[in-house]
Amino acid sequence: MGAFFTTYLFTPANFAYPHNFAQVFTDSILSDTINWFHIKGSFVADSAYQYITLGNFFDDAHTDTLVLPGGLKIESGYFIDDVCVSTDSTLCFRPSTINELESSERINIFPNPASENFQVFTKLTSNKISIRDAMGDLLFEHSYSAATQLSFDCSSWQNGLYMLQINSSFYKVEIIH
Repeated sequence: MGAFFTTYLFTPANFAYPHNFAQVFTDSILSDTINWFHIKGSFVADSAYQYITLGNFFDDAHTDTLVLPGGLKIESGYFIDDVCVSTDSTLCFRPSTINELESSERINIFPNPASENFQVFTKLTSNKISIRDAMGDLLFEHSYSAATQLSFDCSSWQNGLYMLQINSSFYKVEIIH
């Protein structure tokens, strides 16, 4: 598994993955078949990269495999979450500061992803809510002192991830048109 940074966008028409090269990769085998592995990191680009592609960039001769008893063939899958590519490292929040709605009875964002509008329901009191775009620009800020429901028209917003902040907790809102 690795990450390959480029100055151009890969599309099905021009996809020609780099052979045996990635700026970031792991060469170890994750052999646990029961538990999830949490892999995280922060990388600073050494060029004017604009895009990131995730995957295996090595041919079969340069990809290590695990042989299971009886010659059993098993493929693996990956769940990838919280990838941030930005020109400003302060916009990529550490996973430990992003509240993944563990307390959904207190905060609810629906629908998420959104295309035309979305609502935020919170039972938290005496808080401030703000929304920032991917460049960190403030789009909305509001203070409230009781449980509240807010509705946002996002039909004119660009596609992408937005950060909704309630006090010190961050929530992701994805806009897809």
